[in-house]
Amino acid sequence: MIAGHVAFTLATPAELMQHVREGKARALAVTTPKRTPLAPDVPTAAEAGVRGFEITVWYGITAPRGTPAAIVGRLERELMAVLKAPDVRDRLTALGLEVTPMGSEEFGQFLRSQHERWAELVSVSGAKPD
Repeated sequence: MIAGHVAFTLATPAELMQHVREGKARALAVTTPKRTPLAPDVPTAAEAGVRGFEITVWYGITAPRGTPAAIVGRLERELMAVLKAPDVRDRLTALGLEVTPMGSEEFGQFLRSQHERWAELVSVSGAKPD
């Protein structure tokens, strides 16, 4: 987009805001439910008049099926501790990420909801893998 090969892109605020500040790009909206601290003046898609358009970037860590519960429990405790560390939270927030630690059960439910949401969208769109 910056090179002029495409007119529009979806990108994370951390990827794009430098170009917006330099006047090389214009942020039309964020696709999250609320505005981002990295660009507080940029409206949400809903505020810009595009209701129901919500796309969020998320990251998660999974273990192979059948991993012993004791190992999953330890990984979960250690990861929660890391994500609660102020320096880690501050760094992730500076990158425009909203830190929302989830336990394995809650994350599993979240993954299922995402699968249902996007499977329906792909089905309705008729998109097929290349």
